[in-house]
Amino acid sequence: MDLDIKDLIKFFIDEDNIILRSYNTGCQFCGSENNKIYYKDKFVCESCIEKLRA
Repeated sequence: MDLDIKDLIKFFIDEDNIILRSYNTGCQFCGSENNKIYYKDKFVCESCIEKLRA
């Protein structure tokens, strides 16, 4: 899973399965922690949203 100590993870329980995923709080595209919007289980910063619109 490419996880290091202190990395954030999220847990899901689905019937008989436990699912672990890395939890990234930075922008999905650039990693920025500033001015983020949460959209479809991902964080995207305003700067990248503007670039996507262009």
